[in-house]
Amino acid sequence: MATYREYIKQDGKKTVTARVRVAGIEDTKTFSGKTDAKEWAKRREVELKEKPHLAHSEAHKHALAAGIDRYLETVVPGKAAGSQIKDKQRLSWWRENYGHYTFATFQAPVIVEARDALLKSPALRYGAKSAATKTPATVNRYLAVMGHLLVTAQREWHWIQINPMDQVSKLKERNERTRYLEDTGTADSPSELGRLLDACRLSESQDLYLAVLVGLMTGGRRNEVLLLTWRDIDLGHGTVTLSGQKTGTRRTVTIPAEVVDLLAERRGPPKALVFSSANDPARPTDLRSAWETALRRAEIENFRWHDLRHSAASYLAMEGASLADIAGVLGHRTLQMVKRYSHLSPEHIAKASAKIGERVLGGGK
Repeated sequence: MATYREYIKQDGKKTVTARVRVAGIEDTKTFSGKTDAKEWAKRREVELKEKPHLAHSEAHKHALAAGIDRYLETVVPGKAAGSQIKDKQRLSWWRENYGHYTFATFQAPVIVEARDALLKSPALRYGAKSAATKTPATVNRYLAVMGHLLVTAQREWHWIQINPMDQVSKLKERNERTRYLEDTGTADSPSELGRLLDACRLSESQDLYLAVLVGLMTGGRRNEVLLLTWRDIDLGHGTVTLSGQKTGTRRTVTIPAEVVDLLAERRGPPKALVFSSANDPARPTDLRSAWETALRRAEIENFRWHDLRHSAASYLAMEGASLADIAGVLGHRTLQMVKRYSHLSPEHIAKASAKIGERVLGGGK
């Protein structure tokens, strides 16, 4: 038998939540009126009565950890390389903290508890824990991958009939961070850009300065830069082709001659990594320590590697690039993702990519 509860929201609007329970399986859904709630409850009761034993048995039979392992094996490999890395990291957290739940006991209240715990947990900054906590946007990405796993368990594996993620609200995101390196300064007070590039030049790492330059010139994500191979570098035409790990779409960006010359000095075999580890050439170099040291020496605070990408976009916008130009260089799939830079973009220019080199190299001298 269904039950109903009425709620009054902060804006004064009334909602009705219907709750249906059949053979130990429970489902809830919220509506704006009781008529719709009753119609849904009646249909849902019939659905649950048709295959209650199968759903009940499968949901109790499988642990969430087993579902995560299956998802990692069968679903994640079909995603873009960048998404695979992120999904593995996020699902590892779910497995470690909630893997002991069965699909029958992994219900909405548990997910809400996990959501709130994530929001209070330390953020990751280039592979290390930060004093800051995870942003709502980051927490929503953890919910998204788990949500898709549950959809797969429901529609393809037939382990559950109800997706508990449907009853969990996403967090309101505040992701309009546009931190970028200030590029104007004086002889007595060098710019942030100049200080950082000087610190990178003096770094003990032989890779840091060039990797940062490539990041600034191309707007590439950290993994896109560090996983570049020499076949991605066209020294003759002065271009870098980025893998588009996150979106699955490759893009080619022009770089200035000065950076081409620096790359030419260390040219390697086509399949070799441009920034390879000294201990294992098949793996990218680890720049975390060198990067953090350079930031301290340059006296730059509240700056992440990903903000090099914001810097590239901001420089393009200040040079007059359109949102379409910026989206093309950064590999964004929609203009909505680059609207944060719109206040910096007065007009369209044709050769947007080349402007990054002029600004970066000029500010770094």
